[in-house]
This record gives sequence, structure tokens and C-alpha cells, in this order.
Amino acid sequence: MKTSGKALEFATLGVILMVTPAFASDVEFRLITKCSPELAHYPSPYSDKEILCVSSDVIMSDANIVKVKPGHTNYSSVVEFEFDDAAQRKVEKVTREHVGGQIALMSKGKLVTAAMISSTITGRILELNLPDEGRQSVLDVLQDRKLVK
Repeated sequence: MKTSGKALEFATLGVILMVTPAFASDVEFRLITKCSPELAHYPSPYSDKEILCVSSDVIMSDANIVKVKPGHTNYSSVVEFEFDDAAQRKVEKVTREHVGGQIALMSKGKLVTAAMISSTITGRILELNLPDEGRQSVLDVLQDRKLVK
């Protein structure tokens, strides 16, 4: 099942309207959560058979990102996100409450990656391993805003 986001159906006077969930920013971090009909559904970037549901609550967006630094480890491509103080408080709270859960990185309404929250993030830097295609999509968006250093 391939879909870029589950459209919601509304019946009005016998007409079915398809509404795709809106994204206010080009880059957003949101929680992966238990699926329900009102949430957006996305295929996992790691498995064609797994569907992930993304919360409508934005943890942080491109407006909160101060600097982005691409890099590599021995095993994968990484992107380091430095964010502002307002996002830091929210990131710390969300990661403390959801250790073991997943956080989604969205770019232009598409799920780029879903990262495991392994510990509480208390600073202002979040490092994610990203698939090359998704990594480039995120970097292109943020490059336009002159955030990539």
C-alpha cells in the first residue's frame, strides 16, 4: 500500500470530499503515534509493509531551526539540527515523555524518516540518520533559507 498521506473523507450532501492533512511548514518534527482514522498515515521509509501514523501536533518546524549541519558517520548520512530555545523546551518535554517512541521528520508533507527516541534531549541539537533521498530533500528546503552551514 503506497500513499503519501491518508486523505480524510467527509460526506456533505452526498458528495465525498478528499482532504489531505495540511502542513504549515516545509520541515516539521512530529510524533509517530497509534493509528486512528483522523491521523495521517504514511508508508514506513524502511518497510513497504508497515504504515506509520503521524500526530497532528508539531514539535518543531523549520521556523525553530537555527542551523543545519550535514555529515556522515561510518555507517550512514546524518543531519544535525540546532534549534531555538522555544523548541528546546518542547523537544525536551516530548522526548522525556516518549523515550522508546518515534519522532517523524516531515518535509513538504512527506515522511522522510522515523527515528527512535533513545533518550531525553536536553540540549539544542538533534542528530538524525537519514536515507540519502530524504536527506537531500530536507537539505534543499533548508538551504533555501540559508540554514545549512
